[in-house]
Amino acid sequence: MSLKNSSIFAKRVEKIARSVLREESLAVARLARKLPKEFARAVRLIADLPSGVRLVVSGIGKTGFIAEKIAASFASVGVPSFFLHPTEALHGDLGKLIRGDLLLLLSYSGETQEVIKILPHLKNLSIEVISITASARSSLGKASQVCLEIGKVKEAKPLAVAPTTSTTVMLALGDALMMSVLAERGFSKKDFAKFHPAGSLGSSLRKVSEVMRSLKEICVVEKNTLISEAVHKLCALKRRSGCIVVAEKKRKLFGILTDGDFRRLMNERAEIMSEKISKFCTKKPKAILFSKSIQEAIDLLRKFKIDEAPIVDNQGKIVGLVDSQDLLR
Repeated sequence: MSLKNSSIFAKRVEKIARSVLREESLAVARLARKLPKEFARAVRLIADLPSGVRLVVSGIGKTGFIAEKIAASFASVGVPSFFLHPTEALHGDLGKLIRGDLLLLLSYSGETQEVIKILPHLKNLSIEVISITASARSSLGKASQVCLEIGKVKEAKPLAVAPTTSTTVMLALGDALMMSVLAERGFSKKDFAKFHPAGSLGSSLRKVSEVMRSLKEICVVEKNTLISEAVHKLCALKRRSGCIVVAEKKRKLFGILTDGDFRRLMNERAEIMSEKISKFCTKKPKAILFSKSIQEAIDLLRKFKIDEAPIVDNQGKIVGLVDSQDLLR
């Protein structure tokens, strides 16, 4: 492809891309200005789900993928939820439903037969239905206890028929539902971390006390300790540490002497080994409360450009040490 043709091609596809993004963003903005009338009622039904029952989300085709994402999002914030494929439901998977479950059905047209055929089988289980559809007057809308009507939306050009804008609006509304329920239930970052122990985001929300080095693993000396004694204790550690933590009475934090500080002092005056460590340590160093999150610890080390920090309890007593390498792991 020549440079001229390449340029023409780039301009053509960029024009299409911007048009799609513009149309989809405008549709979401319109929804934000005019939320479905029964949105608050839907949030209340989900937030008040009794223990032991679930939010079951269903849809088919491209809308089915959106339903899967919504179900996964709710599950990730502590609302028991799973995706039910409409076709599989009619071939045995209706057995997954239990009395009192809440069903969230997605169909833009509101006439999707695979979805509609599920409805007659819900009465015996006392299952209520929340629907997301274009019109409350559709078959699905009429059969729902709560209908979240998104109105007619124009699918993105150039075809203007493939599910694009409609599925984007459904996805955004699903996120709005989930976040509203999260807020209503008082779901916190700490709660989020419980459900995401392996993810980087969840890990960063864990307490720093979970990854800190304990008192047995670090060098803590009283302020009147000679530097020679402190260095000897530091070298005896099984696990390498880049600093000596200095304490007052009752293990209150007094200061810190880093490996870098020690090297600079040795270059300036070799006789420091017989001096008390309190004379040379950094007094009132940056410390981290043991209940702080890993992310907060990372932020502090970055802000002050330090590699390690003592961990203290509510009384200012030393309970451990955190090193940047610990946080990276």
